Amino acid sequence: MKAVYQSTFGGNEVIQIGQCQRPKLKASEVLIENRAASINPRDWLIRDGKYQLPWSVPRLPFILGSDFAGVVVAKGEHVRRFQVGDRVYGMKDPSHGLGAFAEFVAVKEQYIAKMPDTITFEQGAATPLCALTAWQSLSELARVRPNEKVLVIGGSGGLGSFAIQIAVAFGAHVTAVCSKKNEAICQSLGAKQTIAYDEGALEECSQTFDVVLNTVAIYSVSTLKRFLARKGRFVNAIPEAKTFLYSAVSYLGAKLGISKRRYFCVIVSASSRRLNHITTLIEQAKLVPKIDRVYPLTQIREALSRSRSFRAVGKIVLTIDPATEQI
Repeated sequence: MKAVYQSTFGGNEVIQIGQCQRPKLKASEVLIENRAASINPRDWLIRDGKYQLPWSVPRLPFILGSDFAGVVVAKGEHVRRFQVGDRVYGMKDPSHGLGAFAEFVAVKEQYIAKMPDTITFEQGAATPLCALTAWQSLSELARVRPNEKVLVIGGSGGLGSFAIQIAVAFGAHVTAVCSKKNEAICQSLGAKQTIAYDEGALEECSQTFDVVLNTVAIYSVSTLKRFLARKGRFVNAIPEAKTFLYSAVSYLGAKLGISKRRYFCVIVSASSRRLNHITTLIEQAKLVPKIDRVYPLTQIREALSRSRSFRAVGKIVLTIDPATEQI
């Protein structure tokens, strides 16, 4: 099968596109003919060998990529929830092996879900990692409630665009931090207010929020904590060491009754249960995957560079032609 792989760490020069062995199907797995995949910042961090979660760095050589969408073409004997022909989407977790940038993906059934009929494979591939990160951050960690004020740092990016919509679906009042030119986009996603960071508006902001979700590496928890209300919850989607420290201290403070503020660092994990919640929001037209650009798999280097530029508005997607290999 055709795949994107690397045998050493580095920049785009280490990326190779060629033939690899198709994954062997295990009893609890489904084999998916991949139709689309999407780029996440952790893809180029893993490519570079700079991903900050050591347990999630794959062994060389490996096929890159997390997010995928495609059609089930075979299933193991223990698989019960999926049938050949099902349109599915999901993500490969680095701790269990990557491999989404390929014509075929083998994955356990508990890591995927049936795709909504209302979206394309490109939209499906754009969804899992970022939507799951937003869901875990807002639903499970921050536990956003109706009428709470939520600040999303990086509202026009892949993760931010999902976070705005999910927070709005929970009944929250969302403020998005973005560039001046992307304010209208964030407002179209449901943000009631926008703050243009490139005009100095964030530094001038004196508001506090019930929940602050940071999706970009530009700001540290030390910089953003001033926006938290007295009982506020801060969630960092960037694996910053200081956030883990704040998380431990805030947990202890809450137990002792010293402080009501909480700090969390979200570590996204693949889950059918969570992805089914995302599917429901899409089917209810409360969540629409936003796509920045679409590239063929052969232009993987250009797609990674686009992601690395931090100019993408929404997700960057790779299309994968139907495989010619017989199953």
